[in-house]
Amino acid sequence: CINTSNTHQPAISPKLTLGPNPVSDKGFISVGYPGSGSYTVRIVNLFGNPVFEKISKGNSHIEFDRQSFGSGIYMVQLVDNGKVEAVSKLVVL
Repeated sequence: CINTSNTHQPAISPKLTLGPNPVSDKGFISVGYPGSGSYTVRIVNLFGNPVFEKISKGNSHIEFDRQSFGSGIYMVQLVDNGKVEAVSKLVVL
């Protein structure tokens, strides 16, 4: 007998969308988050030092001003309970 019922639901991963990328002035981060709790969106430099952080919940649209950090390559992280759940590369002109 083969059990065809599926009791395990696959996890849905959070999604980060950046725009514009590269950014020269103001940018945005759109977050598709399947969970119900809060999370942190963090922009870090290549040394892992945070240059921007914002706590949010659910699906969100976060705006940032790149004037507070210099030109270069950064990583945008979605952090949930201390674990990095999603990462995207951001280029700042």
